[in-house]
Amino acid sequence: MWLQTGRTDLYVRFLSVCASVLAVAITFVLGCRIYSTRAGWFSALLVAVAPRAVYYGFELNQYAFVLLLSVLDLLVLERYLQRPTLRHLLAFLITSIAQY
Repeated sequence: MWLQTGRTDLYVRFLSVCASVLAVAITFVLGCRIYSTRAGWFSALLVAVAPRAVYYGFELNQYAFVLLLSVLDLLVLERYLQRPTLRHLLAFLITSIAQY
């Protein structure tokens, strides 16, 4: 569906780049929530400069989305462990299933 609106090289790769940038941002939030702000910045920096994460962020494949869903899954799990509600449990199950 994404390719129906445009087929330039930049446009095709833009969705993977957005997923990678979102994964860096969610990693920052996760690091802040679990440890501290310094840990959040450090973990976001590690994800932002990791060679495989950068490579997959520019390629047209599903790996950027797998990284995004993995980090999102950990964030939702952390929220469920802090406040166990049915809504958080369902969100965790949905993000876990979406990775497959």
